[in-house]
Amino acid sequence: MDERYFQPVLLQNEISDLTILRQGTDIKTITLVKADHIGDFFLAYDAFTAIRKAYPSAHITLICGPWNEALARESRLFDDIVTINFFQQQSQPAANGLSGADASKVEKLTSDVAIDLRVDPDTRVILDLIETDIRIGYESDRNRLPLTISMTRPNLGSTGNIGVHQSLMILQLATAFIELCKTAKAELRFKAPAAGIDLSFAQSKILVVMNTSSGRDIKNWPLERFCELARWLVKEMDCCLVLVGGKDQIGDAEAIIAACDEDSRIRSFVGTISLLQSLAVLEDADIFIGNDTGLTHYAAQKHIKTVAIFSGIDPIEVWMPRGPATSIIKVPVPCSPCRIGALSQCPNDHACIRLITYSFVRHAVRDALLGCIPKARPAIQ
Repeated sequence: MDERYFQPVLLQNEISDLTILRQGTDIKTITLVKADHIGDFFLAYDAFTAIRKAYPSAHITLICGPWNEALARESRLFDDIVTINFFQQQSQPAANGLSGADASKVEKLTSDVAIDLRVDPDTRVILDLIETDIRIGYESDRNRLPLTISMTRPNLGSTGNIGVHQSLMILQLATAFIELCKTAKAELRFKAPAAGIDLSFAQSKILVVMNTSSGRDIKNWPLERFCELARWLVKEMDCCLVLVGGKDQIGDAEAIIAACDEDSRIRSFVGTISLLQSLAVLEDADIFIGNDTGLTHYAAQKHIKTVAIFSGIDPIEVWMPRGPATSIIKVPVPCSPCRIGALSQCPNDHACIRLITYSFVRHAVRDALLGCIPKARPAIQ
């Protein structure tokens, strides 16, 4: 592996097809693809209705066969209807595919979200032609562009499982879209009880909370780089820094404090407070910095400015922290995701973490500092 070609990326700005879902942007235009037969239209009716109910003000366009146009208009669920002859009206003959004229119709469509509500994979090619950032559908090998939400088609053999009924699978796809977009906006409702810890030393200053470990070496950014970052935050940026974590991170905390010359702007609660107390401290943070760990997910979902450093073990699309103020740093090495359990098993010298440089993380943290207004932290009596 030639490492010269693999540089860290800031995924908050780079994954354009997740921007709407991660940031919770309002969905104003939706295109639904249901280009198959009359029976299929009725099987999708619950899904149509659920999407319209979830987005009553959105402009919804339906792509359907001409034989379903009158049904679609009568339903009053759609603002526009585009007809194409991807299939023939009778289900027995083979599909026609997209003609040049029909492709031209689809290519004119621009939408925040495009959803193919057919379970079979054939019509996923239609999503490639729609100008959109979000493509949703059941898994398929027919589409060229990746799906933002891709659901796995179940084994449709004779199982006696009514959960694989077409109408339920179509509704499940619609529900996944609705729920993900809705929760992308929501702040985590869980709130840790007051920690009883005095953070007034950080009054009128930006408070950064840092956690140096994920519990697995293979997921951890090097300690010496955390030390550099901590020194820069305290000495050059005049931030206050709080360290949190378990007893296994006491050595890390001591190294960071030493790197900062035991500056009065740094405090360590590593190994001395409970998890709930750590979460309460984190809620007082202006910025959180950490690896792929539970505290990182908590900070992101509490809408705290979060800089998350990710290894290549797992697919980022599955495990990334979700929040409107989250920056995720990752190197797209070809061996990722590897899902290996220990650093000793890595054949590439931990390239996915090693190539995340101190300067790149510092740049991301500096961006998070811009416009940051310190929270009020009165002394505890």
